[in-house]
This record gives sequence, C-alpha cells and structure tokens, in this order.
Amino acid sequence: MKHVQQVDDRTCLHACLAMVTKLDIAAVIEELGRGDFPSFLMVSFLRRLGFSVAPGWDNRVLVRGRVYIVTTRSLTFPEGFHVVVVDCRGHEEVVLDPQAGRKDREAYTDPEDMTILDALEVIPPEVKFDRTVMAWIPNWSFSQSFMYARLKGQL
Repeated sequence: MKHVQQVDDRTCLHACLAMVTKLDIAAVIEELGRGDFPSFLMVSFLRRLGFSVAPGWDNRVLVRGRVYIVTTRSLTFPEGFHVVVVDCRGHEEVVLDPQAGRKDREAYTDPEDMTILDALEVIPPEVKFDRTVMAWIPNWSFSQSFMYARLKGQL
C-alpha cells in the first residue's frame, strides 16, 4: 500500500481513505470536504467505491491478513485524535501514518506505540465474496454467506 501524506492538520482521515482506495487525496477532499465529518459518511464513501467495512477491533486485537483504519491519540495535539492505516497483510504490522514526512510533526511507526481507540476493517471489492470474510460484511447475513459458499461448492 502506498503512503499518502495529509495536506494539513485536518486531513489525516482523508489521507487514510486515499491510501486504502488508491484515490488521489485531492479527490477525497473534494468528495468529503475538508475537516471532520461523521463516520457514516466515511462508510458510505467506501461502500460507493465497492469496499465493505466491518468493526475491526475484535477482542482488542488487530488480525493478520487485514487492513484497518485506526483512530488513536494525536502526537501533535495532546487532547486530539489522529487516524492512521494499519496494514496487517504482511509478516509484520505496518503503520502508515499520514503525518509521516510533515515538518515539525511526529508520526507513529509501530502499532505497539499507539493507544487504539477504535478500528474499522476495510475489505476491498476483490475480496467481497471470499468465504473467509463473508460473514463480516455488514450487508450479507450469515445465512446468505453460507448459501453462497454452499452453492459455490466451498462447504
């Protein structure tokens, strides 16, 4: 996954969305506006692009093989929040902090250094019908997932 740097102090979530969707950050900012926005707009934005999302902080553990948009404490603003991407698809968890490379700004590099406040699993469109994640997709019930896997001869 390619790192995207945020353009100012209020576009960390925009940069994270640009990373997971592979869109230009300017396009994300144009679509969602600059600054804070409700989480349902982020979910709606991802779903319109074919992504699925799921509450991703299962048992307070980030699971290998998945990608998360994570909310944590800001290193720049003591009482603020910050958003990063944690990619758990490789041998090690990789933190993609949109602050990285910005002058006079600290950035997270290790998930162990973060206080994870919330995490959202982001499932790309090409994984949507994989039977291992189907039950996590909010718009698919377990019975639909089971039926699809059975019809495909996977059960």
